[in-house]
Amino acid sequence: MTHQDREREEREMKARLEKLSGELGANRKHATDERAREETAMASGQETGKAFSLAFRMISELIGGILVGVGIGWGLDKLLTTSPIFIIIFSLLGTAAGFWNVIRAASSTSQAGKDGTSG
Repeated sequence: MTHQDREREEREMKARLEKLSGELGANRKHATDERAREETAMASGQETGKAFSLAFRMISELIGGILVGVGIGWGLDKLLTTSPIFIIIFSLLGTAAGFWNVIRAASSTSQAGKDGTSG
């Protein structure tokens, strides 16, 4: 092999190495971009899950307060054989308690968001 043949082979090898290096870099960038998209999607899903959890908790607090109030009122009306006065009174109290619990949950969640902690 002559000196010129070796130089030509070295140039060809360097060109192939640069081409492969460029392809490898592009593949790494693509993999990094794909990983970033997946992490963003997961974070978005987690936030949606937290929002659904909070909404379900608030609805449960409200409905629970109303049902407990109606149950206590119904029980007292049956026990004391009165007209539905206790159902009315305790359903209003249960509704107020349910709204109070929803407000407390919302304010504690809001405060936790400001502090940067989970509620």
